[in-house]
Amino acid sequence: MIKQFHHTGFLPIETLVQKKHENGRRISVIIPALNEAATIGPIIATIRQELVESRHLVDELLVVAGKSSDNTEAVARREGATVFCIDEIGPGVATCTGKGTALWKALHVAQGNIIVSIDADITNFDSRFVYGLIGPLLSDDSISFAKAYYKRPLMFDKAALENYGGRVTEILVRPFLSTFYPELAGLHQPLSGEYSFRRELVDDIQFPSGYSIEIGIILSLYKKYGLDIFA
Repeated sequence: MIKQFHHTGFLPIETLVQKKHENGRRISVIIPALNEAATIGPIIATIRQELVESRHLVDELLVVAGKSSDNTEAVARREGATVFCIDEIGPGVATCTGKGTALWKALHVAQGNIIVSIDADITNFDSRFVYGLIGPLLSDDSISFAKAYYKRPLMFDKAALENYGGRVTEILVRPFLSTFYPELAGLHQPLSGEYSFRRELVDDIQFPSGYSIEIGIILSLYKKYGLDIFA
């Protein structure tokens, strides 16, 4: 069975900071972004203020931006992230676009041995999105990959329909996993863009270039390492 945690189990955050130092870990947060100027600023500001400057849990905050047509990169720099354009990383490597490419290229510049991936379009972001994913890896050496799950309301004409979000997950992906990989059915939201992993785990697995990165990395890690590494 996949281990489950709640972010409140990792409070106070200072306890995680102590475990990080005791285990000699360095933590990088990676945010792939494309045309997310409207939402990325508060996400970066929250991580920087609460987890980098105030508590020193996160060591590195990186944004890998696609070819945005808005000012995503300028907003990210203004709020304190280190920003790379996707074409700037991996010289000599043929460029293709996509979220998976951004994450894979981020590993060429990230210095952390624990990596946290966060989407850039979250509108109700809170620092628990990050420390809730760091906690399992610092608390249990057997865990190497943690996937977030949370309420997913469907926003329709400015109204929130509480139980109707995540339709692709519920109609397609979870039935797919239940049929072909029933052991992974315990991943409530396999397509969520918030997850953490130990760096050494992914050095020799493939990263699909597009949004298939979410399910692709799950299946690759499961086939290579089994179920016990998941939370």
